[in-house]
Amino acid sequence: MSAVVGPNGSGKSNLADAVRWVLGEASARALRGQRMEDVIFNGTSRRRALPLAEVSLVLDNAAGTLPLPFAEVSVTRRVDRGGTSDYLINRGACRLRDVQDLFAGTGLGRHAYAIVGQGEVDEVLRARPPERRALVEEAAGITRYRQRLQDAARRRATAASHLARLNDLLSERQRALTGLARQAERAKRHAELTEALREVETRLWSRQWAAATAERTVAREAADQALARQDAATEALAAAAAAQRRHAADQAAARVRE
Repeated sequence: MSAVVGPNGSGKSNLADAVRWVLGEASARALRGQRMEDVIFNGTSRRRALPLAEVSLVLDNAAGTLPLPFAEVSVTRRVDRGGTSDYLINRGACRLRDVQDLFAGTGLGRHAYAIVGQGEVDEVLRARPPERRALVEEAAGITRYRQRLQDAARRRATAASHLARLNDLLSERQRALTGLARQAERAKRHAELTEALREVETRLWSRQWAAATAERTVAREAADQALARQDAATEALAAAAAAQRRHAADQAAARVRE
């Protein structure tokens, strides 16, 4: 057990809050603030304000307590005035969940009593049975497995929900496929009837074309014959007129001789 002792205002609570914060504390009130940006140094008359706050916790992992293949493990958290919070493990970006999983079962979790501040001892003594059970589970190192169990249960529930939705979609698609099959059958029948109608119309048009062609040939022959008769009549009329003119000329010549 390590204890931080000092007079009021020496920064004891700041050290405890820093460790609690880097472990993933999300409540600003638990850190004696109103907003998470309150952890950033606001400056003094001699020092300017800082744009961000950063805490790095370096742990000795020679015994392999943490599930990482490193003799030292560094956990870092930083937050800027825009509210953006970043987590790093050995200077590599990670998620808050990764930090929580790293310390689960080690007794150094965010909700464990590895860091006890003023008044928290009394809270432990007055804790309800579920809270004491959580404390004992954390100390016994089974919190990690309980979290994994809860995660597995959530994933199972999510998978069951997705499976139910998938079954609903399959049922909908099956009904749609039945309707589409009927539509496809109708479309096929329509195509067949359309093709048959096209063949019938083609034959009908062929016959009508042949009949029209024959009628046109007959009409053309009749017209040719009529033209021939007209030409013959014209020639006959021309010959009669010429004969009449010759006859008139002969009569006139006879009267002149008399």
